[in-house]
Amino acid sequence: MDFDFKNAIASEKLDGVNIRLTIRRGHVVRIEKRRNPSKDQKKIGIVNPWYVDASSNASKDNWIFDAVANTDLAIVPDGE
Repeated sequence: MDFDFKNAIASEKLDGVNIRLTIRRGHVVRIEKRRNPSKDQKKIGIVNPWYVDASSNASKDNWIFDAVANTDLAIVPDGE
């Protein structure tokens, strides 16, 4: 089944953290979270990656793993 991008609903993120998932054949193979760069870092641009691996051992990342585990990504196409 193809993902129906035409009927996707955009939403505004009001709080929380940006995450990036890498999907392969309907399975999450990588979970990353975005670091919050300072204003000076934003002016320079991306020198060090703004996304870093989330850690299942870090208590502050537990909710990210919980949210991913409770989201059906079976029809999401491969990619980031």
